[in-house]
Amino acid sequence: MVYKSKEHAQEEILHHYLSGKWKGILSLIVEIINSAVFVFLIVYGWRILKFISQQISPSMGLNMTLIYSAVFISSIVCLI
Repeated sequence: MVYKSKEHAQEEILHHYLSGKWKGILSLIVEIINSAVFVFLIVYGWRILKFISQQISPSMGLNMTLIYSAVFISSIVCLI
């Protein structure tokens, strides 16, 4: 929610000193980097989920897929 409403931590120092055109370019660069990170987390999150699908947490008795799926699901939500 915070990410889409642009209330998350941003590059405020540079943003303050740039003109309108450069602010847009900087925002585009930041969005591209964020999207690349989310795609990376989705791809490798999926690989981790496949790798640990048979592991059980010794202390809680939970399937580790439930725990690690948080990274995968939150990355998809942020990318959308």
